Amino acid sequence: MKAKYIILSVFALVATVACEKEGAHLMSEFQAEKLYVTIPNEDGTATVKVTATEDWSFDYDIKKDTTVLDAEKKNKKKSIDVNQLEEYSWVEISPASGKAGETTITFKDNRKAYFKKINGADPTADDDLGSFNQTFKVKVGDKYQNFVVSVGTPAKAAVVTVKQLYGEDEPFTPVDGKTYRITGTCINVYNTTYGNWYLKDGTSEKTLTIYGTLDATGAYNWSAIGIESGDIVTVEGPFTLYKGTTPELVDVSVLKIEKGLLSSVKGTYIYIPKDNTPFEIELQQKGTGIGAESPTDWLTLGKAYTVNKKGNVVYTVTPEENTTGAARTGSILFTSNVTSKDEDGKDVLSTSEMTITITQQADFAKGTLKDIRDLCAQKKAFDIELTKPVTVTLAIDKYMFVEDGEVGLTLYNSTDKYSVGQEISGRVFGKSSVYYNVPQATGFNSALGKAKAAPTDPTKLPKGTEVTLQKVIDEWDTWAYRLITIKGLSVKDEIKATYPVSTGADERHPIFDDNDKEVTKTGDKEGIVTDGNNEMAIVINSSSFYLNMEVGKKYDVTCVPSFYKNADEQVVKVLGLWSIDHVKEAK
Repeated sequence: MKAKYIILSVFALVATVACEKEGAHLMSEFQAEKLYVTIPNEDGTATVKVTATEDWSFDYDIKKDTTVLDAEKKNKKKSIDVNQLEEYSWVEISPASGKAGETTITFKDNRKAYFKKINGADPTADDDLGSFNQTFKVKVGDKYQNFVVSVGTPAKAAVVTVKQLYGEDEPFTPVDGKTYRITGTCINVYNTTYGNWYLKDGTSEKTLTIYGTLDATGAYNWSAIGIESGDIVTVEGPFTLYKGTTPELVDVSVLKIEKGLLSSVKGTYIYIPKDNTPFEIELQQKGTGIGAESPTDWLTLGKAYTVNKKGNVVYTVTPEENTTGAARTGSILFTSNVTSKDEDGKDVLSTSEMTITITQQADFAKGTLKDIRDLCAQKKAFDIELTKPVTVTLAIDKYMFVEDGEVGLTLYNSTDKYSVGQEISGRVFGKSSVYYNVPQATGFNSALGKAKAAPTDPTKLPKGTEVTLQKVIDEWDTWAYRLITIKGLSVKDEIKATYPVSTGADERHPIFDDNDKEVTKTGDKEGIVTDGNNEMAIVINSSSFYLNMEVGKKYDVTCVPSFYKNADEQVVKVLGLWSIDHVKEAK
């Protein structure tokens, strides 16, 4: 019998898996011998010894992206909840949960049972059981640890070229959704959140879009992957035609990185001021030749390069003054060659390309954080030389908050990543948006300014400025988006929404006591707090914890005043909570 479905390579593991070091890993609450688990043969097993300080479990729902048709019959991604042990049941994990102490977890090949589940009959000797690689998450308290589990021999992806994926190399025709492997030079990185970049391999003048790059755990983790413009990279991923015209490989796995023949000492993104002051590009070169060209008419390259004391190549670039009234972006392309011998002893010429992206700012003004916030409220771009430095007070995922002692501002998905306690001064620029009445700086960048290192002494990190609820209400523009502490608050109505105790991250796997009664806890995501005279909504901006404040007790609350859309679709002022540690019973 032939299988109705043969499911291969759920996620491809990158080459770095083979270099995984043995020994204890990551979380102090959950130590493991190893995090990469390979089941060596059919019906085989692999074991991992773990030591935990609290309860842990694999048996809960996780988010999974799936493709659905919307009302307009267009494909779009949707995130759904699946139980990972049921969804990826080609491996059996036992025990699937445990308590504090030492446990040996066994990972068993369960592909035969999985085959029967999919095809309705047992496999025969001629059937392909498939190969699988998948990240499983174990929940430990309110934290998570990844295990990457693989079984079977992954099928090899077809090796292709850029020319073939553009359909210009007959009779080859790329197939939508099929996984391909390709090697080429990283020409330009244009998104470091998801790892989006362009690849060029010499078979075509065109470039291939790589839309999404995954690390060994299947996560977007660009900084850990280490790809730079100019590197020669081998990747594998599914093919698609974006909007029916542009070929892409999506969410690729990285199999090999050869560092480029060129690298820029100051990075591949350079920011320059409005005027026509010349600037230098310093390159480290490994090749035997170097070339440079400027496809941008307002950037002029010097006729020759120099070599500094470090042995690095230095080019001088002269920009024209930017009189356009807006920031503009240009580029300079560098190439380097190296000759090596192939297996037959013949010379093989390899070329590495690197693009330096230059952004030239337009007019800028001197001002304060309030001036930036006002521009953000108008959804205008800003370019301001700060007359007063700002400090990062809170950084949670894509959200950061800065203040200068007078006002605060929300940074969303900032271009530069900052740590709590960093002081930013000088010239900053970026774009803006408004979300639920909240003016946000997006693409916040201090490349033309200065960002001091964050304090290493925890006692010197920012703490919430103590203020009363009355002041927050009366002086909203002063205290909005700042990290503040309000002491002695109580709840108007008891925040005790009952929810089940579960084996996972939500209510889908409840726990029952010896009398088959569902075990519950209390907590909520929002409520009303009061100081006795005034009241305001309080909202948790996190999915990882519930709030439980009892009537009759006083609490000291550290929060960020902001706006929120409530259940009635009204935009209201709230005290935003970002950490469970920010609510403490008053002494």
